Amino acid sequence: MRPSATQCSLLSSLLAVLVILTGCRSVQPLVSADGTLATALLPASGAPAAQWQVAISMRQADLTGICLLKTDADTVRGTLVNEFGIRALSFIVSPGREKVQLRELAPFLDHWYIRRTLRDDLRFLFRATSADLGTPVDNRLITRNDRGGLTLTNVRRGIVYEFSPMAGVPEE
Repeated sequence: MRPSATQCSLLSSLLAVLVILTGCRSVQPLVSADGTLATALLPASGAPAAQWQVAISMRQADLTGICLLKTDADTVRGTLVNEFGIRALSFIVSPGREKVQLRELAPFLDHWYIRRTLRDDLRFLFRATSADLGTPVDNRLITRNDRGGLTLTNVRRGIVYEFSPMAGVPEE
């Protein structure tokens, strides 16, 4: 039996409330290569919790849903849930954003080559600053999309990650 649209909406709202109620602090800024301070693009600077609409397009498949991000001190925790409330993956971005740990991957994502690509792409995405916009680095390009979010393109693998702010959700 498939869940109804109301059940999916209720589940995503409940998840969002749980993330927001946990309470967090803001993200510490990154230090760029030239020694200046730079603020990461994701999550929105100063926001303890955020919700993003996500679309991941690959050559043979697409994955859409919402990404719930929670910032705790200088660690970012995230979960990607599809429209049916099924968790596709969870991840933790370490302090300094040098390391990404993938947790609880759905079976179709749990292969060593997919894990490595996801980990590297998420590390690039969470380390990206405004100086990285429009500049290709290591076969990856990050740009702003027309919905006020970010688009990361992994040119080598042909994967496009689109993050857009959730419409109608107040930012904390």
